[in-house]
Amino acid sequence: MGVDYVVDLGCAPKEALSTQQIVDLLKARSRAEYVRDMMRSQGDTRSLSEMTFETVVLRPEGPTREEVSVQRLFDDAAALDPLAASCESCVARCTPRPFGCVGYVSYPVTGETEAWLLDQLPDRLDSSGGTMLENAVRDFRWDGSYTEHLRGQGDTFLELDTSPARRWPSGFEITGDQIWQILFGLGHLSPAHSMMCALFVGLIPHGTPPDALANLSRDTAQVAGHALRYGVDDADHQVGELQRFFRAMGLAAAMNVTVLIDG
Repeated sequence: MGVDYVVDLGCAPKEALSTQQIVDLLKARSRAEYVRDMMRSQGDTRSLSEMTFETVVLRPEGPTREEVSVQRLFDDAAALDPLAASCESCVARCTPRPFGCVGYVSYPVTGETEAWLLDQLPDRLDSSGGTMLENAVRDFRWDGSYTEHLRGQGDTFLELDTSPARRWPSGFEITGDQIWQILFGLGHLSPAHSMMCALFVGLIPHGTPPDALANLSRDTAQVAGHALRYGVDDADHQVGELQRFFRAMGLAAAMNVTVLIDG
């Protein structure tokens, strides 16, 4: 369970299957691989068609429990295979695998991950990134209420009961609830919002002069270059997942396309 995102650049696979179907099939394959590997590690030697597990399917009449075989999920996901070659040269990939424009950030979010995220914010509020962050939080009234709701549901979504915070000498403060809302709680991210967030988290250097920022918004190659500062294996688990999400934001801003968010 986590936040799914897609760099919404049109392509042949999305035309053939639709974006949502690609996301669903990737999830099906990932689930099948997880169940297969778990059962094999426990000594289960049955065929994949005999390996079954219970899943909940949302139908118009309500949630329905259904027994699904691992083989069925692999068979369904095989619809992706004939389209995978189209991804090899795609500029929207955040990872070097087929359908790498699709990614996720897993739940529950750990305290270490929240601390790392807050550490990416500008050290100086008089920098371009700091000034824009302070003004945007005030003007758009990003109060963190979206994340507060998630945090109130035990440790399903966030590990910490209380949001961490970062405070600057001027007295300005931002909480983990607020920064998570800015990234994942406002719906799909427009190219302009992705560009702004890229500055907040240092993907675009915090101290970039205002006139250079104006030029940067028109220099897609430079924005893409900043996005590529994060490799695909820079860190394990959630920090790496967030870095790949930052990369997706930068690439989407560079290509003037939306980042689709499903949290």
